[in-house]
Amino acid sequence: MEARGEIRGGRFVHGVGGEQFALPEVVPLLRQASQKAKTEEVIILSAADLMNLIGILTSGSKVTASASNTVAYLGGLHVGHRQGKVLWIDPKLGEESKEKVSQGLRRF
Repeated sequence: MEARGEIRGGRFVHGVGGEQFALPEVVPLLRQASQKAKTEEVIILSAADLMNLIGILTSGSKVTASASNTVAYLGGLHVGHRQGKVLWIDPKLGEESKEKVSQGLRRF
């Protein structure tokens, strides 16, 4: 697929080793994302998402890759997760950010 130009191979996500693949139109988007200022938007992902690298590339416990578990990011940083009924939110966050993260994790 790479030889046909259907996907691009390379190392797109800093800190993630090994060959990664992306559709050609995704490469410029990844470059733009790395150049943007950090946002105050809370991003919630399923812990089963391949971008869940909590405890793999970061210190601390792993968040089990399960569709019922979720992870929260703020400004590209892991700020919370839900594993089963256990909810963890970074205690260093301000009250407003904690509330955003809590709402996001409880919604999914």
